[in-house]
Amino acid sequence: MREENSGKRSWIKYLVTVVVGAGLVVLICGLKGAFRATEPREVVRIVSDGFTLVGILLVCVGFLTVLNKAGAFDGLGYSFHSMARVFRNYRNDDKTTKTYYDYKKAADKKRKRQWFLVIVGAGFLVIAIVLVLVFVSMT
Repeated sequence: MREENSGKRSWIKYLVTVVVGAGLVVLICGLKGAFRATEPREVVRIVSDGFTLVGILLVCVGFLTVLNKAGAFDGLGYSFHSMARVFRNYRNDDKTTKTYYDYKKAADKKRKRQWFLVIVGAGFLVIAIVLVLVFVSMT
């Protein structure tokens, strides 16, 4: 039963990411004037720019989650966590982790990789590459 829900949730994550990405592409194209452009070559260039921008954004955010899961930002997170303890005058200190080791163990349980962002972003970049090839062939 759990595996079925996990499969459904993964499709929902992909679908939501594609819909939000497509919305951002339409927004970028609208802001750059794709709907007012009269020349087909200009429209293809603007749409390609929109797909490129959204694809790079999704891939970069996805790789940041992968780096976070690998523990690349643990030192920074622990520093801010420790600074917050100082500003609270160590109130509720018995409920928080005190050592870096404890913080890292607790953080490892919470983090997840978001590969779906990288995959959907790569799809947007593939569409952008195809549009660039169409743009070049129109000359």
